[in-house]
Amino acid sequence: MRAETRKKNRRSAAFRLLLALFAVIFGFLGVSCAMYVPLYAVPLLALTVILAFVAVFAPRLKRAIPRIYKCVSRVIVVGLCAVVLVFTVASIQILTRYFDDTDIPSGSTVLVLGCGLSPDDHMTPSLMLSGRLRAAMRYLDANPDARVIVSGGQGANELQPEGDAMRDWLTAHGVDASRIFVERESTTTAENIAFSKVVTAANGLPFDDVVIATDGFHEFRAQHIARGQGITPYTVSSRNAPLSLTVFFWVREVAGVVVQVWIGN
Repeated sequence: MRAETRKKNRRSAAFRLLLALFAVIFGFLGVSCAMYVPLYAVPLLALTVILAFVAVFAPRLKRAIPRIYKCVSRVIVVGLCAVVLVFTVASIQILTRYFDDTDIPSGSTVLVLGCGLSPDDHMTPSLMLSGRLRAAMRYLDANPDARVIVSGGQGANELQPEGDAMRDWLTAHGVDASRIFVERESTTTAENIAFSKVVTAANGLPFDDVVIATDGFHEFRAQHIARGQGITPYTVSSRNAPLSLTVFFWVREVAGVVVQVWIGN
């Protein structure tokens, strides 16, 4: 009897420790998201509170409502296992393209994907967007005949389209304006690519294969979308984002992989 009791106590302690661990993880992810898009943080922080509550009050809940507690605890364990599995598989897929900057053909058209303007002035490229532009410049410097499309519309809090801000940044850093073509209407990665195809067709630029300038964690999904539009994609990537930004966008990218790559929306 004592051995069985000790076994149950160890199992209960392990369960509470698991809840506490995931509460910390979801709390960290929630705080990271809250720094950039507070709405994204709400479900993560809600999960943090729920898991922390159950972890702290598990013994009392087990005594007060044993059947409900047993059912809920099993649902929580299954749900957490599913989250871990999905996050792990999607992250592995993202990592397969994270460093995919090799065997890039020369003379291809470069496509810089927009990702927001600076929150300070709402006019200039953000830290992440500047990194993408620097990645594009590495290719442009090595391929003087290559042209570049800067693609991004104007967000609600932005004072100009991202495409115009990227053009201004590139010209200020020495890229000749004649090499730059601007796309100003897109709001998603799929639109970046689709609308840029129209720009290349109107200006006689090659776009059968394209060098996409984006962040390492975005390469997998960007390449998947490009292939779906009949384009052979290559990537030059930026990997200089701070940890908080990387965590936030990694979580968002996992959701994007699930929705756009796995489900196909």
